[in-house]
Amino acid sequence: MTRLALVLAALSPAVAWHQPPARISRASAYAWPHVARAVSMKTDAKPAARALSEGSICEFDDGKGRPMLGLVQSAKPSSTKGVVYHLIDADERLHIVNAKAIHVAFPPNNKVKSTKPADLLNEFLRVAECKPAELGIDVSLLGLAWEMCAQEDVPAHTTAAIFDKIDPALLDGSVPKYRAYRLLTSDIGNIFFRVLHAHDHEHREYKAKTADAVANAKQSWCHAVEALGTAAVAEEFCFA
Repeated sequence: MTRLALVLAALSPAVAWHQPPARISRASAYAWPHVARAVSMKTDAKPAARALSEGSICEFDDGKGRPMLGLVQSAKPSSTKGVVYHLIDADERLHIVNAKAIHVAFPPNNKVKSTKPADLLNEFLRVAECKPAELGIDVSLLGLAWEMCAQEDVPAHTTAAIFDKIDPALLDGSVPKYRAYRLLTSDIGNIFFRVLHAHDHEHREYKAKTADAVANAKQSWCHAVEALGTAAVAEEFCFA
């Protein structure tokens, strides 16, 4: 081998090492096309919307900012709205809503033999009529759960993660889970937690507020309760 050939051979690794990154990236993409396709699929693919089954029980927004309960009659995929639902309420009125209007959903009520919407929704309607302090969950226990959640180095908590710190049995069944949802999204629940993903009932989570935010929210809530003349409700919580 000539001296010039030896010099070029010795320099070739260094030259290859200093090739511009763009050339290396293109070469890699052509060398391993299956890898490039896999990355593209993960980046661009969107999960298909999962529709609720017929008979599922939902709380939803009636379009005027009012929560209502209804049964899923049918679900139709939509390219712009995800899934469009036909829901029937306890008075057998039809509501057409998109997936973002669903607050919370539960499996069909197979324990009730009746097919009447009013009968199937009865237990849930009774929960919906309760004030936060009447839901059967001690507010002070929710405060303890908040303290433990606030100490954890996580961005948010699910309903199960919060109630695991109180009593997991409080989520045993669809009606108890609805009761927990009503508490966490109530004025009392908002003292301790901020609702995340409010328009995505499948992925709703709660972020524990800071101690200062809780103190301010509690003070505002207690003043409002006193102004309404319901100080008895506030005694156990506001003056604890």
